[in-house]
Formats: sequence, structure tokens, C-alpha cells
Amino acid sequence: MTRPLTMFAILALSGLGLQAEAAPSYTVTRIGFGLEGTSLNDVGQVAGYRVDRSGSVQPFLYSPGLGVEIIGGPAARGYGWELNNRGQVAGEGGSATAFSGAFLYTPGAGVQRLVSGGDYSAGYGLNERGVVVGSWRVGHDNHAFIYRPGAGVQDIDAGHPRDSYAHAINAAGQVVGFAYGNMHQPHAFVYTAEKGMVDVSGGYGYSVLWDINQHGVAVGDFGADLNSRRATLVDTASGSVTPLPFSSEWLGFCQTQGLNDAGQVVGTSDYQSAGGVGLRAFLFDPGESRVLALDTLIDPALGLSLVSAVDINNKGQILATGDVRGGGFAAYVLTPVPEPETMLLLAAGLVLLACRGRRAAGPADRIDLHPWPRRHAAHEAETRARGPDNDKQDWHASEH
Repeated sequence: MTRPLTMFAILALSGLGLQAEAAPSYTVTRIGFGLEGTSLNDVGQVAGYRVDRSGSVQPFLYSPGLGVEIIGGPAARGYGWELNNRGQVAGEGGSATAFSGAFLYTPGAGVQRLVSGGDYSAGYGLNERGVVVGSWRVGHDNHAFIYRPGAGVQDIDAGHPRDSYAHAINAAGQVVGFAYGNMHQPHAFVYTAEKGMVDVSGGYGYSVLWDINQHGVAVGDFGADLNSRRATLVDTASGSVTPLPFSSEWLGFCQTQGLNDAGQVVGTSDYQSAGGVGLRAFLFDPGESRVLALDTLIDPALGLSLVSAVDINNKGQILATGDVRGGGFAAYVLTPVPEPETMLLLAAGLVLLACRGRRAAGPADRIDLHPWPRRHAAHEAETRARGPDNDKQDWHASEH
């Protein structure tokens, strides 16, 4: 039996080797119709908001196997913006009759209102300690804030007559966001308790930061102005500002959305294809020399056009917005098929222990795409496809 087993192992492993340079591929799961996902944690939970037929907006938490929970109950209104691995959600909202502003939802404990009084506040970022960052109304301006459990809310832009927004915070307490300067264009900042708010715009006229990982690497959009912005990485330790390597097919409009601890970045950008120019979700992996169109990494038989990638977790799962053959937009979770190296080791072990071969799964091998109902509110397609007003960020960055 030794000779046949050895030959079989060679064939199996060489077959996997042929795929070693292939781009990663993903299985696809639609999490629910009418849901706009904004954040994805490492457990596979999704936070966001639901828009019903009447136009009412409600914050939600989706958990695999459990479905969708409306945060705050059936009468709640608002948005869930950020989610941590404990299932906590930061957002903004209230009831159908009263807007209460920034909140922190904790499973088992319910909704906690973070800011008392005022006519505006929102929680945009959240770390594993339950520390929330966001923006609140101070006089005539919106100021970035930090909420710490047990310590309350701190204005981190006090004394400055300008608008500022904090959008993400990591475990070390580094906060990223942007503030408006004299030229009415946003400038990216990094805040720490030791140094305060530091401008990291790198000489760009327009700069915003949306996310930061546990290694102090932040991601945002930098350019001369709103229309020329490109996805950009900022190393907060060195101060280096590095645009992502887009090819010429990717055009001017760009909005970065998420970043994980491996340095993978997702977002949306205008893309020039044979059919014209349209929004397309992208993925950047540090191991690649280019930015990839996300819908080229899924089974084309699905007919799914991904217009925006909203978030990416530390397992490489991606939260995206897409449309199936013009039927309407919904939120999807993309799960990577195991890496070729992982499958190589797995196949070797199976061959040696069970005398059985197993090929690496391709994108058509594991599909969990639920039946797609037709969407009646077709007029919302353009608004949703444009992303900024509906995904995570840019309603305030584009209106000043």
C-alpha cells in the first residue's frame, strides 16, 4: 500500500499547488432583506439599521443562527454604527416620538443613553472595553467625544470653534476621525490622552480617517478635495501616509470603509468597465500588489454585483452591500474559503491518516445565498448604491 498512497499524496498535493497563486475566494450569505449592515465583528454578528416600507429606520443586531434583533424594541428608531466582539453596539437614535442621541447597547443590559440633553449626538466607534467615540452638539458646533464606562463623556475638541467627528477607537485608546479647518475641508486627526488631537493630513487638502486597527494603522480617504480622494493608510507610529495601489480602472470617487488587524482594507470606488462607470466594492490585501474588485472573488453564477464593502473582521469575513440582477440591494457576509496553505496541510494529513484525497474548495462549492425576493422600492437603489449616506460615514464629510 505504500507506493499507491505515496503517488496519491503527490497528485493531491500537486493539485493544490496549482492553486497556490490564485486570488482568495469567498462564499456568500445574505443576512436579510431591507437591512443595511455597518459593522461586522469576529463572531460573525452584524450591526446596522433596517429601513421598512414606510421609511422608518431602526437599529439592529444580527447574530448567526438567531436572526435579527431590533435594538431598543419595536418602537425604536435610529442607527447602529459599530459593533464589538462582546455584541455591544454603538449608535444613535431614540423612539418614534423623541430623538435621544448617542447610545450603547449591551446584550442582557439593554440600551444606555450616553449624552443628556442637546439636539444631536451619535456614537460611531467602539472598542472591546465598551469605550464609545462619536460627536455631539456643543453650542453651534459638533465636537468629537469619548465616552468611558463609569467616567462619562469627554469633549476631546473643547475650545475649538469647529466641527469634529471621532469615528473609531482601538484597544490602546487611539481615536481617529476628522475636524474641519478654515478652508471648510476636513483634516484627519489621531487623538491620544497623552498628545491630544494631532493633525495627520499629510499636506492633503481633504483627509478623513474612518478606522484604526490594534497595531495603530489607520485607514481613510485623502486627496486634494472630495472628488479626488483615494483610500489611504496612515501609520500612526511613523506618521507615514500611503495611498493604496489602485489600477487605472478605479476612478476618482472613493470611500474607504473598514480595516482589520492584518491590514486588509475594504471600501467602494467608481470603476471603469466595458459596461461603463459604476460603483464597485474593493478589497486590498497587503500580500497583493493591487486593489481587487470584490465581486471577481465570488461565484459569477450568483449574478451578485457588490457595490460597497462596508467592513472586514479579523477572520477575513467581509460585510458588503450588493444587488442581484437589478432586484435591489441587501447586506451580505462574504466568508473566505480556506487559504491554499491551510488546505495543503489539511490534505496532507487526510492523505496520510485516511488514505483519502480532498481538493481545495472553490467559490462554487459552498454557497449560502437565500432566495431573493423582488424589491418594490426601486427608487432607493441609487441612494443606497452611492453608499455615503447609508453605510458608515460620509453624510457630514460631504455637506460642509
